[in-house]
Amino acid sequence: MPRKRALALVACLAFAADGAAQRFEEKLAVREVELVFEPPSRAAPGPRDLTIIEDGLVRPVTKVGSLEDSTVRSPWTAVVWVDKTLASPGTVFASTLGLAKQAAGLAGLGSVEIVVADPAPEILAGSTREPKRVEQVLADVAGKARVERDRAEAAMAPRAGPDVETLRRQLDRLLVHLTGRRDAGPRVLFLVADGFNVTPEEMKAFETGKAGGGRTEAILETARLLAAYGWVTVALPIRQQDAGQEDRSVNEGDRFRYNHGDWGPTNNSVPPMIPPKAPKDTKLKWPAVIEAQIQPDLSPLRALIGPTAGMLATADALLPSTLATLGNRWHLYYQTQLPADGRLRPVEVRTRDGSPVRARQWARSSTPEAVAEARLRRLLAGDSLSSSLPLRVEAGTITVAPFSAPEPAVAGPVRISIVQADGTVRHELAPGIESPEKGWSHGLPDGPPGDQPLAVLVEDLARERWSAVRIAYSNAYSNAYSK
Repeated sequence: MPRKRALALVACLAFAADGAAQRFEEKLAVREVELVFEPPSRAAPGPRDLTIIEDGLVRPVTKVGSLEDSTVRSPWTAVVWVDKTLASPGTVFASTLGLAKQAAGLAGLGSVEIVVADPAPEILAGSTREPKRVEQVLADVAGKARVERDRAEAAMAPRAGPDVETLRRQLDRLLVHLTGRRDAGPRVLFLVADGFNVTPEEMKAFETGKAGGGRTEAILETARLLAAYGWVTVALPIRQQDAGQEDRSVNEGDRFRYNHGDWGPTNNSVPPMIPPKAPKDTKLKWPAVIEAQIQPDLSPLRALIGPTAGMLATADALLPSTLATLGNRWHLYYQTQLPADGRLRPVEVRTRDGSPVRARQWARSSTPEAVAEARLRRLLAGDSLSSSLPLRVEAGTITVAPFSAPEPAVAGPVRISIVQADGTVRHELAPGIESPEKGWSHGLPDGPPGDQPLAVLVEDLARERWSAVRIAYSNAYSNAYSK
């Protein structure tokens, strides 16, 4: 072998060995993922009638069933999130009063949690299935909001839309709360919030799903994460009780039957059009529903609910049908093989003939990086965060004390997220925690020369446990910080 070729081969082998030392083995295990979807027709679909496409790959459907199917059914987990920063007092009053009137149907879905963010979140009612409790708490919120609404109307104070920082802060608080829950089964979020006036550029971004930074990025990123965690989002910018006058106009088929309905022995008219079954009811018969699909100031909410297969209710008269629609949804389970890397992956459901089925559009294998960044932003802003790892950072070393946890289906790495002095976040992967009872340690990754971290978040991606600590700016590597 020529000398130059031999040297090149040695160099390639050395480079490959060095690269292999830096990589972490990705182990795959088969697991089931649940999706909630709107049935495409009145006929009961089976596993062979539906196709799941996840990240471009077809995945096998294992089970399909309605809410009445005892082999598939799981009660809903419902969270009513009232954001007094993103909603006017009038919207809070009308929305919570409307939900209070539907307390029985709301509690009938499953457990209900009620949270008011003003601006920090406060849990007013933990998970409960008691309709009276749900009604009482929501009625109390509505009563206080009515007083605030009357004062605001008397002062005639104009209400401006949220700026980027306010919108991001409130959405971060929503995400930190929801992603920290470990509920099994379907999940639904009732979000009381207003839309806001948008620029033409923002309108285009919300319609196309391609963020242009600023408020559009905050909304679209939150929508993807809500979908990935399975939160069907129902936005409630309710300002009125009446949905408008129902459209009862005769359609073309009815008009044809009426004009050709004299069927005698000598009638040679074309036979009437007789549909095989009654037409499906639709919400589009209400003016409020049609207006909600075209009003520019509701485009942020439409963009927020779209990827989650959610709904938009702008009048409390629409709440009964909204709850009924949720109760009529179906569940399916499909098998997938994904590493615990936290990436978001697109997912779609189709029928056998290729028609799309309305379901959430994103799936995940572990905690996404965007969730870690939201937690770090709230930590640096002074919010109190719950954590599930005994973390300590001391003299450039990260230590996780021994803890108990069930073994995950597949091992995964540890992700270390560091906030730099300029506010940027670095994410690095480290070897996973093999034995929780023995603890874990790793060196704090080096940043740019002269830069010192503001905060560190450590996540066990396999078990989805995490903890974060703030670090004093002046002596980040000399003192100990624990949580």
